[in-house]
Amino acid sequence: MTQKKIEKIKTDYLNGMTYKALFKKYNITLSDLKKIIHKYKLTRDKREILKGNQNAKNNKGGQGQPNNKNAVVTGEYENIYDDVLTEEEQDLYNNYKISDDDIDNLLIKEYIAEYKLLTIRERRMLKRIKTLEEKDKDMTIGAIRKKNISGSSGTTETITEAEPTLKTIQRIEDGLTRVQDTKRKSRENMIKLGFSKKTLELKEKQIDNECW
Repeated sequence: MTQKKIEKIKTDYLNGMTYKALFKKYNITLSDLKKIIHKYKLTRDKREILKGNQNAKNNKGGQGQPNNKNAVVTGEYENIYDDVLTEEEQDLYNNYKISDDDIDNLLIKEYIAEYKLLTIRERRMLKRIKTLEEKDKDMTIGAIRKKNISGSSGTTETITEAEPTLKTIQRIEDGLTRVQDTKRKSRENMIKLGFSKKTLELKEKQIDNECW
């Protein structure tokens, strides 16, 4: 993705353009948008999102120097301009369309993939907690490592690091809370994008039956 395109996406996002509109206008995925938001630490007023702000419509975004090729090495970050496209590239650019159904399918697939991974992680963490509780030990080994003995040639000693089992369980539970919070936020984002709770509940139930 070119920097020029990223600047336009940033401008439209900050001006309140909805996720769905951004996906359609720039032919990007939810994952692409998340990366941009995270990388540039973008934030915006929720009131702008809720009212479907249209201030960014046709906004040209940031502009660099015309035909600047300083960053071109492999072509990965090359800025693309309409006046240098071949006839074949112009035809592809002008005629490539993505429908609302295509966008919806992509979003649902991304949501399902994310939900599956989080559910598997959640399950593993719960099993880890159960295993620790069943062992009923005061201390739990956290790591075993080798350390060179000072003053000796090539001689090492084994160091075992342990911590109270209750503390280990607490750390896992804290992580589990963050995983579950991520699942909740992911769901809220999908609902904001227009997907019904019933649709998401059905998908989630199917995934839970597979994972659990």
